[in-house]
Amino acid sequence: MQDTVGSYVASLLLQQSQSSTTQDSLSIWYPTDLFLVTASLLDAAGAYAHFDPDPDSDAIRDGFPRFTLSPTIREGLCRLGKKWNSEGKTTIPSEISKKWAAFLEAYRNHPMRPTTKFISPPTWWSACYELFVIADEACEGLGSPNEGQPSLWKTAVHHQKILSRKQSSSQLDDEGFDVSAGSSPTFSVNCNGGFANVFPKTRVSTAGCSHRNFSRNVALLPKTGNVRCHWHLPSEPLADDKEKPIDILIIPYPFEIPALAFRSAQDPKESMHRGDDSKRGGWANFKIIQTWLTEPEKLIDLVAGLARSAKKDVDSLNGVVFPEYSLSFDIFLKLCEELKRVEPCLEFVVAGSSNNCDSRGESNGNHVLTCVWHKLESDSDEELVEASSSDSEASQSKPKRREADRRAILSSRKKHHRWMLTPSQLSDYAITSSLDPRVNWWETHNIGQREMHFFPFRKNSTFTSMICEDLARSDPCHEVLRSIGPNLVFVLLMDGPQLVNRWSARYACSLSDDPGCSVLTLTSFGLIERSNRTQAHKPQRAIAFFSSPFGQTSLYLPNDNAKALLITLTGEEESHRSTIDGRIDNNSRAWRLTSTQPVYEICGT
Repeated sequence: MQDTVGSYVASLLLQQSQSSTTQDSLSIWYPTDLFLVTASLLDAAGAYAHFDPDPDSDAIRDGFPRFTLSPTIREGLCRLGKKWNSEGKTTIPSEISKKWAAFLEAYRNHPMRPTTKFISPPTWWSACYELFVIADEACEGLGSPNEGQPSLWKTAVHHQKILSRKQSSSQLDDEGFDVSAGSSPTFSVNCNGGFANVFPKTRVSTAGCSHRNFSRNVALLPKTGNVRCHWHLPSEPLADDKEKPIDILIIPYPFEIPALAFRSAQDPKESMHRGDDSKRGGWANFKIIQTWLTEPEKLIDLVAGLARSAKKDVDSLNGVVFPEYSLSFDIFLKLCEELKRVEPCLEFVVAGSSNNCDSRGESNGNHVLTCVWHKLESDSDEELVEASSSDSEASQSKPKRREADRRAILSSRKKHHRWMLTPSQLSDYAITSSLDPRVNWWETHNIGQREMHFFPFRKNSTFTSMICEDLARSDPCHEVLRSIGPNLVFVLLMDGPQLVNRWSARYACSLSDDPGCSVLTLTSFGLIERSNRTQAHKPQRAIAFFSSPFGQTSLYLPNDNAKALLITLTGEEESHRSTIDGRIDNNSRAWRLTSTQPVYEICGT
C-alpha cells in the first residue's frame, strides 16, 4: 500500500512527536525539523523535477505538469522564515503553525505519488514547497552562530554540544585541546535520523536540478549509516573573512620514501603471484613503515623553521597542511603546540597520520587529523588571559595564553577506501624490490564507520578533508560533499606529481564545478622523487594541484632546496549563486589562489 502524505510525515517524526501530525501546534519543532519533513516529502514524491523556475510558467504546458513560485509569494515566505529566525523563541510562530496544520488537514490522506499518469501537479506539492522555503530561510546562520544569535538557535547549538560532549574521547585541558569524537549526526531535533538528516550548508549548487539546488541555508543528507557527518560548531564567534586572505603553508613531507617503507603484511608464502596456490587469488596486503619519523624533534624543528620563514612574507600564517600518512598522532600534537607558539594567529592544521586521537578503540590505520582554533575577532594579539588560579611555581612560569587561543578542536577520521598498488605503480615508484610486481597489493587498513568532518573556520567559510581514494570514489561521501558544499576541500595524498592530466586533478575539477568548492590536493615529495629517479618519465616537481571556480593550476616545488610552499587564497563573494526559485545566497564565498611562494628552512628560535 502506498504511503500517504500523513503516514510519510509520521514515519519521519520521532515517536514522541508523531501526534503533531493530527494537531494544529508544532510548538516542539525547530525549523530544521520542518525542513527535513518538507524536503523529504518533495524528494520522495519526485516533485523537484517538476519545478519550473519561470514564475510566469503555466501549471500545464506541452502536456507536462509543473509548479512554480511567484516573486510575491516567495518574498512573503522569506519574511515568515526570517521572522521565525529572529524572534528567538522555542515555539513556532502562529502563522507558520497554522500553515502547517492547514497543510496536514488538507493533504494528510493524499497519496505520496500519483497512482496513474498525471497531467496537473498534485496540489500538495506547492503547499509543501512553501513550508520548505519558510524552514530554509529560518535556518540562516545555523552552522556558525554569531554573538547575539536568537535564543532559538542557541538552544539548537546547546543540543549539539551536549551530544558532542557525550561522545568526547578525552580532554587535554593543560594544552588547550578539546579532543572530540564528533557531534550529533543531525541538526534536526524531533526527526528520525534513520530516514534523513539536516546539516548547515555553505554554498548553493547551481548545477543540475535536485534538492541541493533548492535550499539556501541547510542541506538534506542521507540517513545515518554509510556516512556519519560531524559539524564542529564554533565555541565562539568567528573572525570575519570578507577582506582577510588565507595564508597556508603546505609541506610535502616526507621528502624521501625508501622502498623498504612498503612491506608485505603477510607471510611471504601468502604473497605469491597469480597461478600459485595463494588463497588470495593474485593479491596481497602491504603496510607502510614510517621510516621518516625516527627523529621527531628534528622534524618539529624543521616545521617550526618553515613556519617562521613563511611568516616573513605574510601578516599571519593561517593554516598548515601535510600529506597523507605523513605524521603520527603524537608528533601531530607536538607540532600543533609548536606551530601555535610560532604563530598565535594560526587557525588550523591538517595532516595525514598512521593513527588517530581516539584512545577508546583501534588507533592504527590511515587517518586525517585536524586541529582548528577558534579566535574571537575582538581579541588583539597582545591580550592575555589572567593567570591560572593555581599559584604553583610551574603554573606561574608557564607562558600566559589568551582565552581565545585555548579553544581548539581536535578530531580524526579514517580513510574511506583502501589503496591498491598495481604492478604498473610498483614499477613507477621503483618499489618492486620490496613488493612482488606480479600481484596487486591492497593497503592494510580497517575502514569501519565512514565519517565526514566539517569545520567552520571563518564566519562564512567551512573546510573538510579527504584522503586519496576518498576523492576518486563517489561512494559514499560525494553526495554529502555536494549537498553541504564546503568552501575548501583539502585532499591528502601519497601519490605522484599533481598534474592537470592526472586522476586527482580530474576529480578535484569536478568538485569545483559542482558544488563550486576550492580544492587543494597535496602529495608528499617522496614518491615524486622515486618516480623521477627511475628516469622513465620527464622529471616533475608538482606537489599540489589547486582547483576552484576561477580556474586550475599545478603547484611546483622549486629545485633549489625549497621545502614547502606558501599559498595565499583570497575570498570572493559569489553574488550569482541563488536557489533555483531565485533566492540569492548573499553569504557565498569562493577562495581564489592569488599567490604562491617557495619556503626555505631556517634554524633557531
